[in-house]
Amino acid sequence: MGSDSMFTRLIQEASEDVEKDRVAMVTPTKAAAAREPKGPVDPGGILELLTEYLFDLFDANCTEDFKKMEAFEKRAVLAFDPDDEEYTLAQTELHTEFQQLFEALTGTFLKTEGYTCEQVYAIAEKAMKIGDGSSLQAMQASEVHDVIMAVVNFENWASEMKSIAARQRAYS
Repeated sequence: MGSDSMFTRLIQEASEDVEKDRVAMVTPTKAAAAREPKGPVDPGGILELLTEYLFDLFDANCTEDFKKMEAFEKRAVLAFDPDDEEYTLAQTELHTEFQQLFEALTGTFLKTEGYTCEQVYAIAEKAMKIGDGSSLQAMQASEVHDVIMAVVNFENWASEMKSIAARQRAYS
């Protein structure tokens, strides 16, 4: 009897822990909640923060996340010959790794800001539907969408890798 009640107690505690984790995943952090409202759709300003982060991720060589992307790019570009017209399985696997790195870095950023990917998706979707799409939030949402679509597009990514390989060859 004692082991049954202990088992029941452990199951209940585990369920409570799962519920706490679920609530924590959808509850913005104090930092996110304390920010000034940025508009009716995105009161926490996550779209603005995310567009800035994505810019820094690909263009700001002083951030740690940029350095991670750059290190991956330096490794991945070695698999590309600008003269090859076909792609290899290794290159498609590298693209998958690139996507996973992007998702991990972006996911960590969002979590730090107190958001889940699902919350940001909902905010972006609302922002793009309001008005004629020319609001600042709609443009930020569109920018985020464009970056994500570029990341998942193998042809665009592989073409960029070939361009980098060609430039490296030209300067070698």
